[in-house]
Amino acid sequence: MKHPLLSTSAIHTAVWTSLILLQVSCTDSNQNTYRSLDESTNSPSAVYRSQPLVPEESEGLSTRRSTLDVNAWKAASLTDVDLDQYIFVGGGDYIMGDNNNASNGYAPHRVRVKSFYMDKYEVSNLEYCAFLNHTSDIPDYITDWIQLTNEHCRINVLAGTYLVDPFFAEDPVVCVSWEGAMAYAIWADKRLPTEAEWEYAARGGILGRKQFTYSGSDKADEVGWFRDNADFSTHQVGRKEANPLGIYDMSGNVWEWCSDYYQPEYMLMREGKTHLARINPKGPESGQYRVIRGGSWLESPQTLSPSY
Repeated sequence: MKHPLLSTSAIHTAVWTSLILLQVSCTDSNQNTYRSLDESTNSPSAVYRSQPLVPEESEGLSTRRSTLDVNAWKAASLTDVDLDQYIFVGGGDYIMGDNNNASNGYAPHRVRVKSFYMDKYEVSNLEYCAFLNHTSDIPDYITDWIQLTNEHCRINVLAGTYLVDPFFAEDPVVCVSWEGAMAYAIWADKRLPTEAEWEYAARGGILGRKQFTYSGSDKADEVGWFRDNADFSTHQVGRKEANPLGIYDMSGNVWEWCSDYYQPEYMLMREGKTHLARINPKGPESGQYRVIRGGSWLESPQTLSPSY
């Protein structure tokens, strides 16, 4: 699904043979931020303080919904990466899309993806704030990365320092543009997932033999925050059940950025060859919008489907 708005989008990064995978937030539909490494997981700590939070410069920024390529992971020193931050997603073939979304260009078609790592959680406000404070010497770019004046944004700036509303420190960051998600991913030495990788991970990868309606369950309330249960707000990451891979919040809470341009016909261009798998598709080379996935706290349960 494509979306031009920023308030509800977020980031989820990944790691494998490419650089970085993340998802960042948009203006009208909350999206979550994640970082993924091709073999690890990360759990956020609940942080509630009476004063605005200023991340320490030495404090690591645990990204959510990003991707790390396997080759890049093997080449990295294990001391440089916290394995607990990532979930390994073993590569394989799967049927991407479904007939319910065929009118949006996502009719079922076979896709093959390589192994990668993905963030266990979405990128939090506290994590993204740390990134902003590390890059505060280029303020002209920051205004393109996150909409600080948006009513849903939980990050503020005071005398050049970015601060987090303490009651939303571990909620997924929102109001982040695709460029802001990419900048965060590069800063964290990761990348945003492709749309094919995102859906594969949301379905549970090679463990997703049972095709759930949502990411890990047939009941939306078990795995995600959406308009019927979210009370008009984002929620701390990792509070709902994980999917079969152990990744949280891939249904609901906030929309998540993918690296692809939005062009639904792209996956179906090989008409008459639908039995052949598209291998590691990265999306079209150009377009007006970028892809967001996963639904948000503002949306109906339908948008929480891994194939929506």
